Amino acid sequence: MKISKIEAIPLRGRGNQGAYGPPYGIVVRVTTDGGLVGYGEADSMPAVVKAIIEAPFLNEMMSGLRWVLLDQDPLDIDALWARMAEATLNYSRDGVTLQAMAAVDLALWDIKGKALKVPICDLLGGARRRELPCYATRPLGSTIDETVRFASELCEAGFTAVKFGWYPLGSDPEQDVSIVGALRQAIGPDAALLIDGGLAWDVDTAL
Repeated sequence: MKISKIEAIPLRGRGNQGAYGPPYGIVVRVTTDGGLVGYGEADSMPAVVKAIIEAPFLNEMMSGLRWVLLDQDPLDIDALWARMAEATLNYSRDGVTLQAMAAVDLALWDIKGKALKVPICDLLGGARRRELPCYATRPLGSTIDETVRFASELCEAGFTAVKFGWYPLGSDPEQDVSIVGALRQAIGPDAALLIDGGLAWDVDTAL
């Protein structure tokens, strides 16, 4: 089995997300000559991840990831990670390059699990637990009333933890306190409340 195709597919949401623009994401799809397909993803700048994967081959230490992975064995993941690390050595060793490599790595593990017909957790040493708590996450509403409605709907759907954040947090500490207080009141004392400040606060404000 050989890798026959590697695609970097940027995603864009249909809605708006306050001052930070629309939702975004990127999926990496790795296809083998035998028809198995693996998927990975990265929470990074989609256009940059795509460029790192699709950049041309210049030499062994300066290449896009795609060109050192095509026609290779997708099950030899350690060797493929080493090939990616060497191919990017001369232009980047961390940051978004590692995020792009990790997205490819996820897709390779997806293929390996499918090829061997076992859960990926078994390939990584076995499951440590059979259940995980789940929380719902979404941006804040345009008003506190809308935010409260969002939170109430999530709890009514069965979530015992919710996360809100980003815009408009940060512009007015008193308003931020009001937003968090309204969320706590909406979800009640028992549900878990997570707040993502999005780098909006200094330490004193956060406390």
